[in-house]
Amino acid sequence: MRQAGLMALLALVCVGCGPRRSNILLVTLDTTRADYLGCYGRQVADTPVLDSLASGGVRFSRAFSPVPLTLPAHASMMTGLFPWEHEVRDNGLYRLGEDTPLLAELLAEAGYWCAAVIGAHPLVAQYGLSRGFQVYDDDLRSSVNPFDYPERPAFEVTSRALAALQSCPSGRPLFLWVHYFDPHAPYGKPRGALSGYDVEVARVDQELGRLLTGLPKGRWAVLAVGDHGEGLGEHTEATHGDYLYRTTLQVPLIAFGHGWGHGEVRDDAVSLVDVFPTVLAMAGRASPPNSGRDLRRRQVSRPVAAETIHPLVRYGWPPLRSVEYRGWKLIQGERMELFRTEKDPKEEEELSRAYPDTLAALRALLPPLPSVGQTAPLGPRDREALSALGYFPDAGSSIPPRDELLEMLEQGNRLVTEKRWEDAYEHFSAVATRDPGNLWARMGVGTCVAAVGDLATADSVFRSLLDTHPLYLPALQNLAMVRLMLGDDAEAVRLHTAVLEIMPSDMTSLEALAVCLRQQKKYPESLSAYRRLAEARPKDARVLRDMGSLLAYQLRDRNEAARLWRQALAIDPRLPQRREMEREMQRWEAPGSQ
Repeated sequence: MRQAGLMALLALVCVGCGPRRSNILLVTLDTTRADYLGCYGRQVADTPVLDSLASGGVRFSRAFSPVPLTLPAHASMMTGLFPWEHEVRDNGLYRLGEDTPLLAELLAEAGYWCAAVIGAHPLVAQYGLSRGFQVYDDDLRSSVNPFDYPERPAFEVTSRALAALQSCPSGRPLFLWVHYFDPHAPYGKPRGALSGYDVEVARVDQELGRLLTGLPKGRWAVLAVGDHGEGLGEHTEATHGDYLYRTTLQVPLIAFGHGWGHGEVRDDAVSLVDVFPTVLAMAGRASPPNSGRDLRRRQVSRPVAAETIHPLVRYGWPPLRSVEYRGWKLIQGERMELFRTEKDPKEEEELSRAYPDTLAALRALLPPLPSVGQTAPLGPRDREALSALGYFPDAGSSIPPRDELLEMLEQGNRLVTEKRWEDAYEHFSAVATRDPGNLWARMGVGTCVAAVGDLATADSVFRSLLDTHPLYLPALQNLAMVRLMLGDDAEAVRLHTAVLEIMPSDMTSLEALAVCLRQQKKYPESLSAYRRLAEARPKDARVLRDMGSLLAYQLRDRNEAARLWRQALAIDPRLPQRREMEREMQRWEAPGSQ
């Protein structure tokens, strides 16, 4: 679509009949840097839809994430709280507390019909963001390799979002949250002047256009916002999560439609926590206490803070905190970094020695030091890492240089995505040799040897990790998969049970536990696990299929099995084993069948 056609399209979502209150579309753009959109200055960008939203609405030129990670960043958008307030600090290890009010809950109370379609595993319902949604579509197709990352492409996300809207009752205002994950590594192939990352961003933009075209007629307000950026090799960071530079914290934020201006650029510093009160205000709903501000009003100058505990959780290194205020920015880890972002937006000139008073003033504005709970327990290496920030002043510290080791780890991660297991093993092994306490390097070694079939070595690697970090979830999960592949169902059951004791919402381990119990012929226990799984994922056709098979062949409950199979086939008519299931049900219905 080009500009004229896009503006005509966008006009359709601004006017028309419909409820008195605006429908609200929240689009979250995972791993999307602001400076890779045309409206933020990238000359080669192919983002006409987002550019048109910006030209017809309000673009925020200084929007920042409080954390460069998917789950905690989205938790901040959905609660109006910073990570150190809602206590979701990293992907996969945390679940939002039930007592924290969520955006969709409050909108539902105000009469909105709420639907969400998410693009990748960090946001599946088990992590606590689904409360309040009538539809929460997180039905991701797991890959064949158990070490791969479940996600789905933008085309499927858009199609599922448009399908979800079909179930909305007439006469109610809508809140639709759509999450696109495509710009996350690995990227697509370069195309002309576009890098592989540009291509992924362009694909999301194209699908956003299809989504806008398919929205029901009515009065809509649209917020499009990134959750965090991407390093792309700057500051030696290929992806995100390990540093707190603007490359991964500065995000696009565009507001369009009813209640917003036209062609406006705002330069006041804003944060993702502002999404929560802004959407509630757009819906005419008062906000509970939170740390955000209504973006419809220009913000007075305020500090914008961020954190990442990712280095601690992955590598056993000190976590990082940052604050940006009045043209200056401080990052604190095992060292202090001070930048004058007003004149040095790329954060290239470090000034901590030249401006000690500014450093001291900003240090007082840093967010609190992270506490590490049960989901990320302290081992000896963690204590050493945190001592560099004052947790244990009597302890010593010998943190290796981050930049060099991170570059090697990023290369290993890239090789894993390319399934070049032996080459990836060399990188992870080299890091583990230089930095024996590095959790991610040791996990990488175990993952690579498991992927090439050396399960005995993988078993040894994961067990050695658990010797020093007995509650380290990734090691427990991977060791359980290895034991299952080795045929040790009893040990796999024990390990998956241990995972679920730490993280009861881990549906991957619950599904594996159901399979292991079935293989051990503990059929009632397996059925109990499947029922818990089906309750959490009622639209997962594979779960219904497998639970039906257990009932049909082991527990001899054909009626219930047939009910579950029909339900599974209604959800996914192309489900593998479809023909076998249909033949079996026909045989059961034949005269004289037992």
